[in-house]
Amino acid sequence: MKKLLLSLAMVLGFVAVNAATVTIDPAAWSGKWTGDGNGFTATVEGYTLTLDKAGSGQDLVVPNDYSIRVYQGATLTITAPSGVAMKEITFTVDQNSKLAAADQVTYSAGWTLTGTPSTTQGSTFGAASEGLGSFMMTAGKQARIAKIVISDEEGGSTVDPVDPDPVDPDPVDPDPVTPGVEGEITVETPFTQFTNFAGGDNTVGGYTFVFDKTTGTTAPQVYNEYLRLYAKNTITISGVKVSKVVFTFAEDNVYRYTTFTPSTGAYTAAQAAGDTELTWTGDATSVTFTVGDKAVYGEDGDTKAGQIRIAKITVYGEAGETPVDPDPVDPDPVDPADGVVLANPFANLTVPGVSNVSGYTVDIEKLSNGTTNPTVNTKGELRLYSNNTFTVSGTKVTKVVFTFTADNKYRYTEFTPSTGAWTKAQAAGDTELTWTGDATTVSFTVGEKATMGDDGADKAGQIRIEKITIYGEPGEGGDVTPTPQGDKYIKTTTLTSGSYVFVCEGLLATPAAESNTYGRMTLVDATMDGADVVTVEKNAFTLDVADGKVTIKDSYGRYYGMDNEHLTSFQFYTELNEGCYYTYEFVGETIKLYNELNPACIVSQTKGTNGTWYTNLAPADAPEEFNLPVLYKKADPSAIFEVIANEDAPVVYYNLQGVQVENPSNGVFIRRQGNKTTKVLVK
Repeated sequence: MKKLLLSLAMVLGFVAVNAATVTIDPAAWSGKWTGDGNGFTATVEGYTLTLDKAGSGQDLVVPNDYSIRVYQGATLTITAPSGVAMKEITFTVDQNSKLAAADQVTYSAGWTLTGTPSTTQGSTFGAASEGLGSFMMTAGKQARIAKIVISDEEGGSTVDPVDPDPVDPDPVDPDPVTPGVEGEITVETPFTQFTNFAGGDNTVGGYTFVFDKTTGTTAPQVYNEYLRLYAKNTITISGVKVSKVVFTFAEDNVYRYTTFTPSTGAYTAAQAAGDTELTWTGDATSVTFTVGDKAVYGEDGDTKAGQIRIAKITVYGEAGETPVDPDPVDPDPVDPADGVVLANPFANLTVPGVSNVSGYTVDIEKLSNGTTNPTVNTKGELRLYSNNTFTVSGTKVTKVVFTFTADNKYRYTEFTPSTGAWTKAQAAGDTELTWTGDATTVSFTVGEKATMGDDGADKAGQIRIEKITIYGEPGEGGDVTPTPQGDKYIKTTTLTSGSYVFVCEGLLATPAAESNTYGRMTLVDATMDGADVVTVEKNAFTLDVADGKVTIKDSYGRYYGMDNEHLTSFQFYTELNEGCYYTYEFVGETIKLYNELNPACIVSQTKGTNGTWYTNLAPADAPEEFNLPVLYKKADPSAIFEVIANEDAPVVYYNLQGVQVENPSNGVFIRRQGNKTTKVLVK
């Protein structure tokens, strides 16, 4: 038995406590930490690691599956087992470490700095002594440590596992892919190029990436700066040609690793537990990878939900838009008898806004007397609030079936159609409603109070929807361009308290997801009405100005501030603190916002390491290249923005598909008189 254990130790590289060198990393310390935001302790290989908040103003995070974060002012103490004297300690730096100079770190007595701290991932620095049982480091800037090597004699080195069946670290590809111009692109942590995780396009280097929750319970997201795909999620990569995709996994991918099934092509090696990388090859314009249901290759076991955790994606082929068939055949034509289904997570709908789904036009809006915009919540459910409308148009609409969520019963209210009728009267406890009629357009309006809801009629009404099925005959659309919907915002170079939007290089800055505790403003295409911006209230920010300083608050009530550790993202707060204030100056038509806590940080759009501009607006620490936003203030609704030359011009009505209607009734229509086009609700 002793001989067997010794053989295993030699193969796997285990090091005893009294050995010359010991390596401590996430695989060794995972699950061993105890404590809270003020301090954590773990005993690994006989050594005790103590992380103490000390002089840091920020609560610590438990480093179970990733690097140890020693925040500015915090301390890391290493205590050796009894009788062991440490002579040399080497730290390997993880990504996003801020420690960058010798004067930014302090050691306890008897220890001297070896090497120079750097922010480069994989670089090393360390400490040396004559042989001590305890070591303490105080961070002057945040240090992120991916690995610790401790030696009880100078010059000790890491004992690496011996692979009994080694893989050539630099193999020759027998069938190499030679990318053309922009044919090879890499997207990696922190994945700032990815902003849409609900079925929309993310375009990077000419390739399109689409993420979808599908029937899973959790949507894809960037978590701790790594891309995380959950059970049943998909990622689709498209281009003129996609011939090879390499996925490099995060270190903690080992815990929930699962099947990652491509829709075409194949992996160069079968998936197996412990994979650090997967290479797919094929010949396609589009390939979809689907995450398995259970962690069949994961250390957490196959009773846990599967996940794929990604550090980097490299795509080879030919970038650009997928070719369009000039005479396409619909592979899945709409059968009027089957209906068109809109369902959780409603990725094919713009909410609020207008969408075209299989030939039907769907318009989801807040009426002027409403207070809250319709939305798709974090569970993928469509929520319509009091005085919201849901309008569907087509060549013919004959039936619409609304299937409600389980919690619809709490705020259930009247849902009044503009024409036609429900097949049965509404009543408390409805799980589904079916409308029938014969119309080109029908609108459904949400009532004021929860008259049929468990919460009582004193609460505001809501309709909470899981699925919608539309029957009839889809239309082709017309050539009328409706007036952009939402509030109007006018460019300004003065700043007073009010409602504003930021526009950077023609892109509108929108709030980060409501569930985030930190992040960046996402840049999307701005909708212009002449020189003005038109957008929904949800995308606006409240700027409060006092004593030459300004605060930024989004439509979710969060202040966009900073702490002294994270210099490239906003931290979100519900109450003001010193990191929530900015000074400002106008530079031409743009505004330059400086964070009071971090004066070198300005709110801007910056470039990534690959030379492309990030699609977000966020703080940046003294960036060399950046774009500043232009400020637009919400227009005074009482102001006059246009003059109609001929108020006696004839009025013409169109349905939402652009077809002229002679005598409109009961529905939402486009009204054009002279040079003015507006959307109106006719009852």
